[in-house]
Amino acid sequence: MFNSEKLTYAYKTTAANIQPGAGHEQRVEHIYMQYRVSRDRKAKPRRSALVKIALVAAVVALVTGFTGYYYLNISDQRISIEYKQSSTEWLDAEHSAEIYGMLSKVEASLEEGESAVVYIPSLAEVFPEQEEFSLLAVSEPVQITDVAAWQALVADYLGEDGYAPATLNDWTFQRGQEQWPFGGMISIELMNSLLPELKQESVHSGDGFVWRKVDVSGSTDSDVLTAYYRNSEQAELYVKMSIIEENTVTKMATSLSEAEEVDLGMHNAHYLRTEPFMYAASNSLQEVQWLDTKEHYTIVYGVGSTASDVTKKELINIAQELASMSANQEPISEGAGLN
Repeated sequence: MFNSEKLTYAYKTTAANIQPGAGHEQRVEHIYMQYRVSRDRKAKPRRSALVKIALVAAVVALVTGFTGYYYLNISDQRISIEYKQSSTEWLDAEHSAEIYGMLSKVEASLEEGESAVVYIPSLAEVFPEQEEFSLLAVSEPVQITDVAAWQALVADYLGEDGYAPATLNDWTFQRGQEQWPFGGMISIELMNSLLPELKQESVHSGDGFVWRKVDVSGSTDSDVLTAYYRNSEQAELYVKMSIIEENTVTKMATSLSEAEEVDLGMHNAHYLRTEPFMYAASNSLQEVQWLDTKEHYTIVYGVGSTASDVTKKELINIAQELASMSANQEPISEGAGLN
């Protein structure tokens, strides 16, 4: 005779003894993280334009009408980074150092988490047809000094595509930020809004340059993560990850003094040396830049430093280590160099 109570009791007893296999929690967490990254990216609002011009204030961008010649292009099917070199010296070391002094004054006035847009009249004189070149961004980003918190943030953005090691060769993590390493990016819309007002204010300013606190963190569509590392000599370098999801064209007027193609194994990179560089006391910037193309987005990597005692070889070695992590698809929780 069929006894439903006994059958139910036997079923419950068997079910209670069933335990998930080893690694079950990790697999669930992995599936959730992949879902969260996918959900967040799909929910992100889009601009209608298929191609955007990203204005990179660190090197004065948007080269329409710029008198120069085509120098370098770094691109995949999603992003094109176009560098143009001036046919004349538009920024010498003295002028660059003067601008750096202005930007430093503004930066010293900002609290953590604040940013500003600065109008530099002397740049407007250099580019009379493109006065938007005279606007530069300055920021004092919120700093994350706990490496575990930084790794969690990078994983939140990129899942297993992100890498945030605690050490890179003999370099140790110091801090991270959700911002560009220098200044920030200013959208065309924000430039058009601020330029007339700041230009008028500068006429009545004794210093010439004027600035205004403005949140530039959301003025462009791309997400940016920057981590800083130091070695035993206290020299500093950064690892920048810019996440590009839509077709994007970035055009930059540069003062490149050196450009060299570098083989990172799975990726072709470029070593770029910019001199003069108005965002650093050293007046110089070195960066190794490459693209990591994913199915739904591209990560633009940059390993760079303004320190005079950091060599090209050191930056290339760091870039090779990061690129090898990507090639091996090592997740953040198991990546090389983690404590």
